[in-house]
Amino acid sequence: MEAMEKNSRAISSLCRHQMNKNVGQMVGLVIITGVSDGGGGGGEWTLLYLPGTVTGDTGSVRSSIVDDPRFAGYRFRLSVISETNHLLIKIPLKGDYIHIVIKTKDKYGNYRDKGGDMFQGVMLNAQLQKSTAGRVYDYGNGTYSIYFYAAWAGDANISIYMVYTREMILMFNNNRLRKEYLQWTGVYGEDPNSEEVTCKLIREGVWEDKCSYGNRNSFGNIVFVCDKPKTFSCKDIMSVTSFTGKTVNGADAKKERLLLSYLFNNQQNTLLTTMPMRIAVKDTSANVPTLPMCGPDLPIPVTDGYWTDDSTYVSLVCRSQKWTQAQAHKCLANVSLALYGDSTLGQFGQSLRFRYNYSNFIVVSKGFFPHGPTFWTIGYESEFLDGINKTLCDSKQIVFVMNIIFHYTEWSFMLYIERLFATKLAVERLFMRCPTAKVFFKVSHPRSVLGGTQSRFDVVWVAFDMDRMIRRVFGGMGVHFLGVWDMSISHFSSLQVHLAPELIDQQINLLLSYICPDLVD
Repeated sequence: MEAMEKNSRAISSLCRHQMNKNVGQMVGLVIITGVSDGGGGGGEWTLLYLPGTVTGDTGSVRSSIVDDPRFAGYRFRLSVISETNHLLIKIPLKGDYIHIVIKTKDKYGNYRDKGGDMFQGVMLNAQLQKSTAGRVYDYGNGTYSIYFYAAWAGDANISIYMVYTREMILMFNNNRLRKEYLQWTGVYGEDPNSEEVTCKLIREGVWEDKCSYGNRNSFGNIVFVCDKPKTFSCKDIMSVTSFTGKTVNGADAKKERLLLSYLFNNQQNTLLTTMPMRIAVKDTSANVPTLPMCGPDLPIPVTDGYWTDDSTYVSLVCRSQKWTQAQAHKCLANVSLALYGDSTLGQFGQSLRFRYNYSNFIVVSKGFFPHGPTFWTIGYESEFLDGINKTLCDSKQIVFVMNIIFHYTEWSFMLYIERLFATKLAVERLFMRCPTAKVFFKVSHPRSVLGGTQSRFDVVWVAFDMDRMIRRVFGGMGVHFLGVWDMSISHFSSLQVHLAPELIDQQINLLLSYICPDLVD
């Protein structure tokens, strides 16, 4: 079974005019139309179960949908439109949710009974510059649902990719479970008599004859340990350099791909064979669903939002808007704003300065590790938060934005979680002193998949998984999550670590809507 799964491929049984002989019994195109009874959010909508995605009689299909808690409060009308090869497709209406089910098979045609593959989907109209990302649900049995919000009327092309197979993700995770795979070079003394030693991060264990450096406030039980130099004392360390910097160049990345070719070849970022799926959306007078004010711990909706053009993103998480310079200045008039993280947060500062002509904020680019010869004593998020006193809290609205992501993709699971929990304790201390403070976590966005200049750790899956870990650690305590994953994958620009200015500007619009929800029109 292992060999079969290594070469797995996803079979998406979507709208085609012919049967796929590998899929088996078809019941045709099943359309479930729901009308709200008051608990489901209001309005009429349609789910499309396309050929080969369901089996059994219509009663059992209806039962499985009605029992789904996501659709509580709806009554259903169910019909099988066609059981022939010539399918009659009901045109979805603007405001509907389009539901596509994927069943996966191995290369021998057997249905897979395990989940864990990573899919991403986008629905767009390039001519109108409209797009939205699909929400993927993994049922853990080889079956996946993807939902798309029909945000516009007219043509729409749906493309679904299998980004990584389950087996690739298991390989990524096995690497991240290792305790000490990440190493640095520590340099002691000055040239020409300097001495280089090997250093590593350790969370638990015992050691002797080592130099150890810690910052419990920011790193918890994590200790940076170096082999003791022969001619210098531990205090003579001058710099640290990550070994992993040598593994992300083009040549080494190619070696990694050759070594793992049985996983990577033709099995990453693969467009499903029946894609793109072209549909037409009928116009209606449907309005955007009623949304809550932006705030902490909001539930994740079926869709995060959609692009109405290349520079305007409409959030369906909470009420947001495009902010003018005057509106932004009014919002931030009594705010003490700090952006603490890597260069992707530095882009936030650039947008505030150049688009909104606002510069009364702090940008701190120390939120990664290591940072020069005194990395264990410089201020990280915890030190900055602990420095916010009650006097400042009483006079200003404290807003603190951080991200602990892109410089940590090569850390092991336990090291990264320890780093997050140490920061969480500092946030809790801040809330005790300053209950009205607003703390934001700008969670991750995807970048291009493993390729020319990336190592096997720096992949889309790792960033996606770190997003989930952040939400799990900081959820329920009043932290605001600035989720930008769906916004990023559905934009027409290329995915890089440093996103296009249009994307950054929309993230600032969303941030301002969280800071001043009462000013949103």
